[in-house]
Amino acid sequence: MRKFNLAVCLLLIGSGLTAKVTLEEAIRRGIRSDLLTKNHRIDREIIDLEKRAAESRRWFDLDLEGIYYYTSNDMRLQIPGQDLGGGLALPGMDMTVGSRHNTDLKLSLRQPLFTGGRITGAIRVHGERTRINREQMRLDALDQAGRIKISYFTLRLLHRRQASITAFIDTLEIHRKKLRRLHREELVRKSDVLETETRIQEQRLLLEDLNEQISLERIAFKTLCGLAAEEVEDGYSERIPSLSTAIAEMKSHHPSLAILRNQRLLLTLEEQILAASYLPQVHGFAELHTAKPVNFFQNEWGVTFQGGLSLSLKLFDRRQEKRDRTVIQHRIEQLTNREADFVRQAEKHLEQLFARKATIERKRILWGRLLESVEEETRLKGRLYEEHQISNFDYLAALSTRNRYLNQMQEMDARMELIKVQIHQVIGKNCFNGEEES
Repeated sequence: MRKFNLAVCLLLIGSGLTAKVTLEEAIRRGIRSDLLTKNHRIDREIIDLEKRAAESRRWFDLDLEGIYYYTSNDMRLQIPGQDLGGGLALPGMDMTVGSRHNTDLKLSLRQPLFTGGRITGAIRVHGERTRINREQMRLDALDQAGRIKISYFTLRLLHRRQASITAFIDTLEIHRKKLRRLHREELVRKSDVLETETRIQEQRLLLEDLNEQISLERIAFKTLCGLAAEEVEDGYSERIPSLSTAIAEMKSHHPSLAILRNQRLLLTLEEQILAASYLPQVHGFAELHTAKPVNFFQNEWGVTFQGGLSLSLKLFDRRQEKRDRTVIQHRIEQLTNREADFVRQAEKHLEQLFARKATIERKRILWGRLLESVEEETRLKGRLYEEHQISNFDYLAALSTRNRYLNQMQEMDARMELIKVQIHQVIGKNCFNGEEES
């Protein structure tokens, strides 16, 4: 019983080690490990810290300042005596005042009371920067997901070509064995055997080139998501909406458009901050001093307090405000034009991709019919060759044609999946079968 339980545990552990992950999970891992995405996360932390700093400017600043200075000169106060008449006289005075050692400690508080909205505007600016950062992360994740999917479907196509060439070589090997047997019986010529062997060697060379492409693409796939290609489940297929739905989703969902809109809001906030800087800026202040000497006549520590309001207002700046506002308005107009151009180009691209998709769907039907005809023709030529009605060269040409048409069908399938990936890229969604990653 214990041996049975141990065997079951080992089996479960082994199946867990060899379990494949979905392409969705591979993409999530690729996005999490992307260094550009990590940098955006660091940027977000920096923006959050800067936002907290901007929020803290609503409240008072408390500063402590200390001054000490020494003077080698003694200040003397000399008052000459005066004769007031009538036998009265005012005696003179000659004394040292002040101190060579002077100390002043100041505790000052400054509280903004009215800034015209500059502080609030600065806080909102950091909020918009956070949203731009979030959309930039979505855009980079979208690009990373697209790269992983393209590598995935490229590997699928290469593996199918590999299987097709391998099957073709197997077919040629069977044909060569038959020819060798017939040649020993002197029923076929030696040239037929050599022609077949040449075709086999040609296909093996093609297979070597294909194996190299597969190795390179496998390295690229693992670099993108950290998983080997064999660790990811096969059979994934994209699902796409209709053209009208795709255009609507692109307009409302693409991160590039969201970035442009948030940048426009950011400029609007900067314009508001600029206007606020030309309003009266009112601050309250309070200062507590402890100094020695208190004055020229008291060489001891003393405490004084003062407080009040400060007001600053820009009166004349050679029309700099108007120039700055004009620059901001031009930049907003540029962003509006870029948004309109992006939508126009994306709509054009989507229409072209859907047109290519429709063409591929029609061509797949035609290639399917053509492949059926070629299959029948190949079987017929096989019988004709056995009856010595056609040459071995013609039969090999028929086999090559069938293999080429089969590769074309696989090419159509791969191109269809790649077009679907491009459609999702233009729509702007990190989607897995149409669902956006949370």
